[in-house]
Amino acid sequence: MKRRITIVAIAAFLMLFMACNPETPVQYHKVNYIGTDGKIMETHEVENGKTDTPPKDPVKEGYSLKGWSLNEDGEELFNFNTPITGDITLYPIFAEKEISVVFKYEDGGLLASSSYRRNDLITLSSLGIGLDESIFTWELFDASTGDQYSLDQPLSYIESGYTFVVRLSSKYMSVDDEGAISGSEDLSKKEGPYTLFIPRYLDGKEVTAIKDNAFNYKGKYSFDKLILPMTLTSIGTNAFYGCKNLSEVTIPSSVKTIGIQAFCNCLKLEKLTIAEGVEKIEDGAFISCKSLVDIKLPSSLKTIGAYAFQVCSGLESITLPENITVIPEGCFSYCSKLTSISFEGIIEEIGSSAFSDCEALTSFPITDNVKKIGTYAFFNCKSLKEVTLPNNDSFTELSNNIFGNCTSLTSITIPTSVKTIGNYAFFRCSGITSIVIPESVTSVGEYAFSETNITSITIPEGVNTIGAYAFKECSSLTEITINGAIEIIQDYTFASCKSLSSITIPDSVNTIGVAAFWDCSILQSVSIGTGVKTISNSAFKACNSLERITIPGNVSSIGNYAFQECTNIMTVNLYYGLNEIGSDAFSGCSSLETISIPSSVGTIGVDAFYHCINLSTICVDKTEGTISGADAPWGGDKYWDNETNQAVTKSNFTLEWKTE
Repeated sequence: MKRRITIVAIAAFLMLFMACNPETPVQYHKVNYIGTDGKIMETHEVENGKTDTPPKDPVKEGYSLKGWSLNEDGEELFNFNTPITGDITLYPIFAEKEISVVFKYEDGGLLASSSYRRNDLITLSSLGIGLDESIFTWELFDASTGDQYSLDQPLSYIESGYTFVVRLSSKYMSVDDEGAISGSEDLSKKEGPYTLFIPRYLDGKEVTAIKDNAFNYKGKYSFDKLILPMTLTSIGTNAFYGCKNLSEVTIPSSVKTIGIQAFCNCLKLEKLTIAEGVEKIEDGAFISCKSLVDIKLPSSLKTIGAYAFQVCSGLESITLPENITVIPEGCFSYCSKLTSISFEGIIEEIGSSAFSDCEALTSFPITDNVKKIGTYAFFNCKSLKEVTLPNNDSFTELSNNIFGNCTSLTSITIPTSVKTIGNYAFFRCSGITSIVIPESVTSVGEYAFSETNITSITIPEGVNTIGAYAFKECSSLTEITINGAIEIIQDYTFASCKSLSSITIPDSVNTIGVAAFWDCSILQSVSIGTGVKTISNSAFKACNSLERITIPGNVSSIGNYAFQECTNIMTVNLYYGLNEIGSDAFSGCSSLETISIPSSVGTIGVDAFYHCINLSTICVDKTEGTISGADAPWGGDKYWDNETNQAVTKSNFTLEWKTE
């Protein structure tokens, strides 16, 4: 009973509440859309708080609808995501349609396309491709009718746009009957910067080549950007030589050959694009393009000429494409910032001076496919630390100066295929402390290891020639072993090896060359082989730690200055067979006390014993007057005699001649 009473009460309450709160009616607002005639074209009734959808765009010829606005001036477009809370009127806001215009060459190829507005005049500069009205004049022809179009005529709106055929002319450029274009001296006087546009057609002729020296007029052309046509197949010798303001150029894919020094001395060229299709870059094409940092060479490239990128001092990296097998002479020499080089193909030859003076290059990936490395290939690469040389039967020579002055190079292995180590091969490689000359080597060139820091060296049996200066100024060299069939120790071969304390001259040697051991300041022991016949001028000069020397009887001649200034030498043993002692041969040997001259000696040169201040006696195993030059008598101290007004030599020693 109680439950029934509760339900009835609730129902009564609900009826009373509904009677006191009748349903609120839905409110609508009018959205009026104004048409192109200024009158209302549509009215939408939109529920309060809801959004509206605009009607179909009104049409106005030559214009497109940008949107709708609460104001006729259209300063702010209406956002149709805005809830409608009152009656509004919206006005159409139009933008003038652009007129599409296509410009074609006489062969139908595209020159440019651009957009204009009603009543615009068409100008060359409006094409936006770098055509300069001060360089070119032009004529326009309707592509469909062939009628000439007046350049003074404002454009009318046509929905489909216009297509014109362009005929270009220029008093500053000319094209010969072969299609080669060139610039004039007058063009070189035009002030820059400006874009030099080379058209596909000029004066009715197709442009297929840039003539030799076409824009090379004493470096006076001032254009900074160059645009080349797709009809171009070659760029001639010196074509853009010295275009000092040129900073950007794209070589189109139609070009097959970039000529000799074509862009040489384009000092500001920093953006170079070489399209796929280019096959040959000739000698010196980009010499001294010092602003180039990175170059992407196309895979179509087959040949790079000598010195092509020489003195590109800003170049930091380069990748050589697959078809390149030879890096030619001087190709990247003096690229002082080059740090990275890589190959997509197989390199078989590295030309002379290819990377000389690349002072930032730290490593180089030489593979066993390389058969030849030319002279000076890595000369003065001061940061080069590691190189692995190829080991194949064809690689037989370390060319002259191949690593000269590579001061950071610390070690290198000479392959067993090498027979010749060239002149200056490792000259001034001061980081090298150890090196092994393989048994295959037969000759070592001049200055080959001069001024390195090697500590020991063994000359293998197969070596028959060591060049002059080969180990000069190897100041850390302490040990030399000569096993080869060397006949001559050439001039200055071991001069100034200031850590060398002993040397054995093998029996194969017949001549010790000029200054061969000059200034070996701690040399204490010298053993002269049985084959030596000649000790040349200054051979042991200034070896001031040498205390004794034995000259065997096989030696026939001691040259001028041979032992000069060996200040610690006390004993000199000369044997029968010696024929000649040269001028100043022992001068300045201040510790020498006595010496015996064998009877075989026929000549002693002037001042042979000059300033030997401790020399007391020279014993001569001959009768007086039988030796040429004895009137000196071979040295002493010289002074000026004021009484006789003559230079006088006063000997410190006594000559003891053999008596009959």
